[in-house]
Amino acid sequence: MDSTGADDRVYLLGDSIDRGPQSNRIVSFVKENGYNCLRGNHEQMLIDSFPEGKPHRPSLQAWLYSGGLATVASYNKDVHLLTEHVHWIRQLPLYLDLGDVW
Repeated sequence: MDSTGADDRVYLLGDSIDRGPQSNRIVSFVKENGYNCLRGNHEQMLIDSFPEGKPHRPSLQAWLYSGGLATVASYNKDVHLLTEHVHWIRQLPLYLDLGDVW
């Protein structure tokens, strides 16, 4: 690595949602900057809440209780953006294999 940090990379290890009032901004920032991101358990809870696009009540209640309420509120009724982010989150890998780090 050179002294400028040009070889540095950012990896988000999941749980980029449900951790405060700005989940939508965090997902937008990560997505727009092309950072490598893993799907954490909170992203998985969101996915499990809407299998096949329809709410699954027990999973939805568990997710809302575990931080999902703040995440939903962060979208301020912007269903289009939330839907876009959920589609992106569904594509996130569960792990990264970087050769010497897994």
